[in-house]
Amino acid sequence: MRTVLIICCCILPFVSFAEDVKWDTASIVKADVDCDGVKDTAQLGYVGKRVRLAVTLGATEATQFLEFGLGDSMAQASLCETDAELGIEDMDYDLIEAFGENPEGLQQSKTCKGLRLMGGECDSMHIFWNHVTKRIDWWRL
Repeated sequence: MRTVLIICCCILPFVSFAEDVKWDTASIVKADVDCDGVKDTAQLGYVGKRVRLAVTLGATEATQFLEFGLGDSMAQASLCETDAELGIEDMDYDLIEAFGENPEGLQQSKTCKGLRLMGGECDSMHIFWNHVTKRIDWWRL
């Protein structure tokens, strides 16, 4: 056990420095994203011309990541601006009218929350808990 702790303490700071992630502490939001009744923590970090979303699950403290481009209005997985804003959104919606079906693993909920990543005039990224893959996922119009 002691060896594992030493390895984790050494590896995690090295990974952050190697990737030069600039974490934005002002972007931190807390909400129950994975629908387990425990608030999760989300935060944005910038890596070059990309924004990284880190979601730390409250119950397990496991962190999952999604990464999006910045400043490329032609790419589906990119925001238009070079700065991003993170917010919380309700999950009480149905995308059948827009898509013909809900994205795989998306479940409507009156209590669980999703995240919304915004940046510029482009459509926002909508982040949700995928109940099939048990990971954070996203959709965009």
